[in-house]
Amino acid sequence: SASVSSKKWFPLEANPDVMNDYIAALGIRSTVMSFVDVFGLDDELLQLVPRPVLAVLLLYPVTDENDGGLPNDETIEAKNNQHHNTLVFIKQTVSNACGTIGILHALLNVAQAGGPMECDQLILRGSVLEGLRSRIVQGDGESASPVQPDIAGAIVEEDDGLDRAQAVYAAQGATENQDIDADINLHFVAFVAMPHDPLRRFVELDGRKSGPVVIGQLERDAAPDVDGTALLQFAAERTKKYMALNPDRLEFTVVALVG
Repeated sequence: SASVSSKKWFPLEANPDVMNDYIAALGIRSTVMSFVDVFGLDDELLQLVPRPVLAVLLLYPVTDENDGGLPNDETIEAKNNQHHNTLVFIKQTVSNACGTIGILHALLNVAQAGGPMECDQLILRGSVLEGLRSRIVQGDGESASPVQPDIAGAIVEEDDGLDRAQAVYAAQGATENQDIDADINLHFVAFVAMPHDPLRRFVELDGRKSGPVVIGQLERDAAPDVDGTALLQFAAERTKKYMALNPDRLEFTVVALVG
């Protein structure tokens, strides 16, 4: 995971048990949402994923073929696009922080999609996540306005509570932690529905990029994606494109954040 700071974290494992403990420690009410494994990308296996699907995270190997993104990616630049003024996008400044950035992209944009009441039901008062959100997002609901991605990245980097929680949960999981200076070459991205977007787009959020990448869009007359099936489908199609670039690599993991 790329960085523009000398700060480093141990990498987080793409393990729903660890991730669920982590988001509970950050301040998500444990009954409202959780991460689950997505065991395959075929329609039958996608149907087994509990609904609603709120966000999807992909862990994939960074290679020469995909390092700059996928062919024909369309990055929405924050300053030029008035339609994602409620989307939280965080620039990654800490080495190995991509797991935490992916989780924050998922949680904070799910909170953005709801209103103030939903936020209170999702996030515990006085928690690490509430503190982060209050500094990254000004206002609530459709009028909420997140700070610029580089400012959001600095807020994440400088948050001591997040630093401590990340250290605890990066040490958990089935794989033994590698040296903090090890070259990991695995990277997390998040897939979410863009909150309050009149164009009804779904995006990939990667803190190494300059902005979100559109991965799909609902037709104007299509029913709202209430249960997240369209999001999961677009995320699966996007993941297959990554896999097709590196068919001999096995280190792909998909987890869904479900309600």
